[in-house]
Amino acid sequence: MMRARVVIAVFLLVACSACNRNSSQALAEQMKHLGVYAQTASGIMELTSFGVAQAQDSLMDGISVAFQFPDTDPQSGRPTAFFVNLPDAVITESEVFVLADPNGARWYAGEDKRNPTAIRANIENVSASIYKVTPESIPVNAAGFLCLFVKMPSGTADRLYALKLEH
Repeated sequence: MMRARVVIAVFLLVACSACNRNSSQALAEQMKHLGVYAQTASGIMELTSFGVAQAQDSLMDGISVAFQFPDTDPQSGRPTAFFVNLPDAVITESEVFVLADPNGARWYAGEDKRNPTAIRANIENVSASIYKVTPESIPVNAAGFLCLFVKMPSGTADRLYALKLEH
């Protein structure tokens, strides 16, 4: 009887190990392109556009950073997490925001009260170059856009990925 339990335990351990390896492999196969993906109830979707950080200078507000987005309709969904497949990204500085309009958002130097407030998020490595960024809690009645700020290395503009929230 004890031997049968040991055999079952070893089998389950090997099976779980294979499942984890296969799920990491499957994830990497779904994310063939470098970029950012959103996990939604209907699956994983590639976010095909992003805003590029640009410095703004205003006599009234001073210097701020805004993100310029391409002239495309925003993608929409109800994401539970983001996957980042950008090997050069400074992943530890990624942040998640709920913004009414990512085009109108501004970030100011230092601890300025006008800066958007980030949602707490967990960042975990799921395969060689893919990281999962999971917001701890997205307000149920959140409206607007769920946005992922991705810090890029010096010399490359930071990025803001925005997904219009569906209800």
